[in-house]
Amino acid sequence: MANKVVKTRGAAKQAVTDTITIGNQKHVITKASNGDIVVNHPGSKKTTFKKIDLTKKADVKTIAGGVAAVKKWHKTHPTKGK
Repeated sequence: MANKVVKTRGAAKQAVTDTITIGNQKHVITKASNGDIVVNHPGSKKTTFKKIDLTKKADVKTIAGGVAAVKKWHKTHPTKGK
């Protein structure tokens, strides 16, 4: 888990992006401009990325919650996404 801390004008704050790798696939969890938590993950052809709104699908409110939701989904669906 690569949680980054961004320093802006002397104050450190959590970044609005986190990247995790599950099954050799890179998942990027971001906070959209409207406040929704979104995960970008490789599609079936692995050349395009699909976006899933975790705020609507998993009732997630934070980046850490998004990471947990993605890990939980892949744990309950081990054959998908490999």
